Amino acid sequence: MGKHSKKKAPTAPPRRAPKKPSAPRSAPRRRRANATPQDSRFLSLITRSPRPGVTWNWVDILLIIALLTIAFLVSSNVMNSGLAQLLPGTGLATLRLALILAFYVIELLVLAYIAYRHRAHFAIIYRLIVEKKNREKNRLDTALQTALSLGAVAVALVVTRGVATLWGYLTERVGWVPAATGDILTMFGTSGITIWLAVISVVVLAPVIEEIIFRGVFLSALDTFMPPWLAIVLTSVIFALYHASTWALVPNIVLALVLGYLAYTRKTLWPAIFVHAAYNATLMAATLYLAGIVS
Repeated sequence: MGKHSKKKAPTAPPRRAPKKPSAPRSAPRRRRANATPQDSRFLSLITRSPRPGVTWNWVDILLIIALLTIAFLVSSNVMNSGLAQLLPGTGLATLRLALILAFYVIELLVLAYIAYRHRAHFAIIYRLIVEKKNREKNRLDTALQTALSLGAVAVALVVTRGVATLWGYLTERVGWVPAATGDILTMFGTSGITIWLAVISVVVLAPVIEEIIFRGVFLSALDTFMPPWLAIVLTSVIFALYHASTWALVPNIVLALVLGYLAYTRKTLWPAIFVHAAYNATLMAATLYLAGIVS
């Protein structure tokens, strides 16, 4: 009895109880290890850390590329056909505008089909809205993120328009001056209805659809194969080549780089869409003002 009592006395398990408070201390460390790209945006651009969400595949990319290629070939053949050349200036501009609007509608249908293939909500898969589980926990964080997005939009617009203005000044000094105003007016005409349809096409539809395609699909897909900064650069080059303007190649690349950064660091595509729309709106307004259509 005495031996058994001596063995039981020193082995008191309750002495290990103080180690229990160490469990809550380890929890924050695990959260930091699972930090999202929002916690370190600059570092996330360098390292390969794909954003959570839909895993894009080459079928999605090929569908978009095929659509863009077919639309370009069809529009080029229609506009250069003998029948189109017989139309007056207003009729030709109306035909071109109708082709552009039809192309946007077809693009939206293809994007809807891609979302259907992934069994995903259209607005969520293309980051037009944020899922509930990824939203900020309180109103203060939401207000802060909104303020940061608005500030980023303002800075991005100043930078992109500044670069475009500087590029225009430098090219004019060396005698490389494209007929930018004439090109736009030739494309859309000068009548009231075509001008309004042109504004809707250039300022509203084009920014939304192009951002979904280039930043919502291309950038997200390339981000799974390469570092984010390289995906942004490659997407920017494709974006600039898509617009088929030698003179505007440099401004379009700079614009696309800024849009790519906004799309990657913000939770939705809306900051990039707003910058794209404001960029096109300033160009459209300047064109109409210089042509004397608006004062």
